[in-house]
Amino acid sequence: MIGYHNDYYMKMYAEGTDFQNFVLKVLEEEFAWMIRAHNTDEEQVTIGENSAGFEVKYDKKFRDTGNLWIECQERSNTKLPYSPAGIFANDNAWLFIMGDYKTLYIFSKKQLKVECEKRRKIINHMDTSIGFLLPIKDADHLILHVININTKKEEYIKEETKNGT
Repeated sequence: MIGYHNDYYMKMYAEGTDFQNFVLKVLEEEFAWMIRAHNTDEEQVTIGENSAGFEVKYDKKFRDTGNLWIECQERSNTKLPYSPAGIFANDNAWLFIMGDYKTLYIFSKKQLKVECEKRRKIINHMDTSIGFLLPIKDADHLILHVININTKKEEYIKEETKNGT
C-alpha cells in the first residue's frame, strides 16, 4: 500500500517489489513477455503495478495455511476509513498473479470479484486490510494458469544482476 513509512511496511513493500521483479523475470523467461513495472507512487496509483495490467501479490504464508489472501479493501492506519484495494482497486489490473517463489497462480480479477461476494470477509491482524481466504484446494475453477517454477530464485536474481537489470 502506498503511503506507509514505518519499518514493517517498508520491509513488506521491499519484499513485494522484489517478488514483482522476480515474477516479471519468470514471465519473460516462460512466455517472452517484456513487462515494465511501475515503481513510483504516482504510476501505481494512476495506472497500476505494470504496463500489462497484472497485479502481483506475494503470499509467503499460503503453503503453511493452504489459503491465498485476497485483499478487497485497505487503509494506511486504523484511524482512517477503508478504501477499495486489491481486486477492487481502480487501476489497469485485469489479472492477478499470486503465490511465492515456487508456484504462481494466475487469476482473472473479474472472477475474484465474483468469488468475493460468496466468501466471508475478514480483517487482517493489523486491522489495515479486509479480504477473504481462498483455499487452494477449492480454487481450481478460478485458476487460469499455474506456473511451477523449476529454477531457484537465486538463479533469476543472478541473471538479472548479470544483465544489469
